[in-house]
Amino acid sequence: MSTRRLRVCCVCASNQNRSMEAHRELAQRGYASVRSYGTGSSVKLPGRTAMDPVIFPFNMPYEQMRAELQSRDAALYTANGVLAMLDRNAMIKQAPEQWRDARERFDVIITFEDRVFRAVVDDFVSNRAPSVFAPGYVINLEVKDTHAAAAEGAKLAVELVEEIDKCENIDAYIYDVIAKLEAKHGQQIMAVPVFC
Repeated sequence: MSTRRLRVCCVCASNQNRSMEAHRELAQRGYASVRSYGTGSSVKLPGRTAMDPVIFPFNMPYEQMRAELQSRDAALYTANGVLAMLDRNAMIKQAPEQWRDARERFDVIITFEDRVFRAVVDDFVSNRAPSVFAPGYVINLEVKDTHAAAAEGAKLAVELVEEIDKCENIDAYIYDVIAKLEAKHGQQIMAVPVFC
């Protein structure tokens, strides 16, 4: 059986932290067909306070965001890890992308919080007509939007994808894989099939 065959998508709200850390980890493990997106209407990064995020448009290059934040307050954005995160992101792809612009077919779409999971599933139900009527799965791993939690969430995403990739018949065994990981990690993992 060939390995690293799955087409994988990672989705969070802003395509900055959780989805990009998982994107990086999966790409490093040989998944060439991995993409990432955000479901938000704009990209939100931590600002001076939780109530005052810095907002950028999707498709603005990560390097441009980094340059702007560095000019605003290099000490703040270095201390909170945002500049390092943007450096990492720029090494993976040019800019954050919106889920609504995704046109590829994916075997597995991993989301990292309930509202993102619901937005992706709703998009399939309400807005997307299947192009090839091939099944895919939207799977949610509930991961806090912190740098440390994103690193742990990426490890779980890799473990999930690698276990699914071992299945001769994904449709027959995916829920067994999910149940095994739920028991191992003590986390509820939501999953629904979609047609792409």
